[in-house]
Amino acid sequence: MSAQQNYAPISDGNIGIGLNEEPQETTSATCMNLPERVLAPFSYLLGFVSGVLVLVFERNSEYVRFHAWQSCILNLFTAFVYFITIFIPFSGALLAWILLIVNIYAIFRATFDASTQYLWKIPMIGALAEKQVYGTNSLPF
Repeated sequence: MSAQQNYAPISDGNIGIGLNEEPQETTSATCMNLPERVLAPFSYLLGFVSGVLVLVFERNSEYVRFHAWQSCILNLFTAFVYFITIFIPFSGALLAWILLIVNIYAIFRATFDASTQYLWKIPMIGALAEKQVYGTNSLPF
């Protein structure tokens, strides 16, 4: 009679060869069954409307909710500045272009930072959005 032997692998079978694993994209479940890299930039895409839509329908992802709040506050600020400077010919148009560029840049940052969950905050506006998502403070208006 021979005794049955159990063999256990000592390693993963790659003798001296290390496999480079690519970092996995961190995706948390969203209520809308869309990836965060789609929902976060969408909240900036259609201005205030898309930000509100994402806030209403998305409850799970804090990353997406942060960008939706930041989008809403940014677009409210943009509308406020636009209506104040509408009667100033050059500076009003220049400021409107600057705010448009900030909005477009926010779309790209929300897209590319979704895999790392890095919260790119617009000065002052990002702090308000962060308080809405992670804190108990309410908006001052």
